[in-house]
This record gives sequence, C-alpha cells and structure tokens, in this order.
Amino acid sequence: MNSPDPFNLNIPNLAVVSLAAAEVTGSHSTDRADTFSTPNPATAGVPFDDRMWIDALDDPNHVYMEYHDFGTTSQIFVQRSNDGGQTYTNALGTVVDAATEPSVGPPTGNIAGQIKVDRSSCTSHGNLYQIFVGPDNPIDNSNNSSSFLNAAYVGVASGVSLTNPTLSFTDYKVFSCGAGSTCPSGAGLGNLFPALAVDKFGYLYAAWSDNTTIYYSFSVSQGTSWSPAIKVWCRSSRQFEHSAIDHKLERLCCGDRQRPCDHAGVHAEPSHRPRQPHRADINRRPTWQLRPEPCRLFPDRN
Repeated sequence: MNSPDPFNLNIPNLAVVSLAAAEVTGSHSTDRADTFSTPNPATAGVPFDDRMWIDALDDPNHVYMEYHDFGTTSQIFVQRSNDGGQTYTNALGTVVDAATEPSVGPPTGNIAGQIKVDRSSCTSHGNLYQIFVGPDNPIDNSNNSSSFLNAAYVGVASGVSLTNPTLSFTDYKVFSCGAGSTCPSGAGLGNLFPALAVDKFGYLYAAWSDNTTIYYSFSVSQGTSWSPAIKVWCRSSRQFEHSAIDHKLERLCCGDRQRPCDHAGVHAEPSHRPRQPHRADINRRPTWQLRPEPCRLFPDRN
C-alpha cells in the first residue's frame, strides 16, 4: 500500500497482483477497495511466472513487483510501476547476479520470498531488498534437489533512482547450512517462503525455516553483512509452519494451523552482538535491544 494521495490524505493507493494461469494480473484501488481498476493481464514482462510479491514506496504512485521465472532461467525479475500498480513498465531488473547464478540457477533453482522497499529517513531510502533461498554453491546445485536449497540470500539494489529504468542488484549470502548439507532437518530451506523486513533506521531483518526451526538474522549495513543466525522456537505442530516480520512493531510472528501466531521482539544492534537468551523460546518473548544510531536525512533521488 502506498502513502495517501496528496490531494486526498484519507485515501491511500492499494495495489494488488494475482496469478492467472502462467501470467501475473495487476490492478489497484484509490477508494479503499470499493472498486479496482480494470485488471491488466499482462503485468509481468516474462511468461511462465509465479510467486509475485509487491511493495510500495512512500508516495502515491510507485510500486515494485517481483516474480519468479519457473520456465528456463529461475531468474527473479523486478519491475516498477509509476501508475499505482496498473502497469509495471517504468523499470526492470534481475535479482540473481552473475556471481550467484551458477549456485541458484538451474537445475535446482531458487525460491523467492518478499521484496521490500527501504522507507526510512536514512541515505538508504529507496533501496530494494529481495530475499530468496537456493543452493550454497554450484556443486550443491548440480544435485537438482530441493533438499539442497540450503542457503538464504538477499539481493540489494542501492542508490535506486525513480528516473532510471534499470534496477541493478548485488546478492549477499545471509545464511548457509553448509556446503553439501541438506540442513539439520534434511529438507533444506525451501519448504516455506523466507520473510524480510526493513525498519525505520534502515536495518534489515530476515527469517526462514528448515522445516523444524525458524531462524532470524539482521543487518545494519543495508544487507551487505548479516548477524549469526538466531533460532526462534515456535513449539508448533510443523504443519504449514510460517513466519513473518512486522517492521513497524519490530515483531517476528510464526505459527501454524493449530497456533495461528506467536511472536517475539526482534531488534538489531549496531554492535552485531545480539543479546539472546539461552533458549530462544518464542513463548517467553525474548528481545534483542535496539540501540539505533541516528541516520542522516536522505538526499533527493527523484
């Protein structure tokens, strides 16, 4: 959802996307979802796509959409809309960079999670972050098995300009179960979509699951380096276990069909030394202290 219309501060722009067969359809509403624009069935620029996620900038018009090519490339595409989400032809980028592609391209490929826009008042304002999981290295990738989706990555596009039609991403590894590993569960990290959030200080938070445990990590360097993974136990039945991060409330939420949502405080420290309890039991609501460093106001990138 974008910020309210500058001519009507009570009405934000609501962009939506859906999947019809192998094509992404886009639409948007400016009257609190009472009506939507005529669906655009050719929103994505690449056919045979899936797993589309969207996030909006803090203005009424600009929306970013990512989607996964499950045809031949396993590439993750990002497109920008400048009309509230009706069309996405304003900019285009690919998340999987040349250095990472041998590890997360075919045959095993990757699973894309959320795309996030940095809305902070820092110099990182406008940055794009895309989380995904894939094999740790080309040898693991050659196994052509989802069990070898054993690493989590974040693609970073920094210095994004609304006047530039090209979005350039560099990928950074957040976590790995280790080369040759199928993770402690034996199922890899691809059983759930990984989650991502950006807070008001420009800090990033990532969460993922190995089908047994939820893990969490944070970055205070715009995604270029990450804290050691922290286990967050959900005490769930492991049936359709899921996780999400609320960047405003700084809460990590996880649950399943039996327990819809438990949550714990998750905060970043610039020192990279999170104070964690011996047992990060989510029912005890552990917290990691946030000691934010003041960030400078962002320059005008428009």
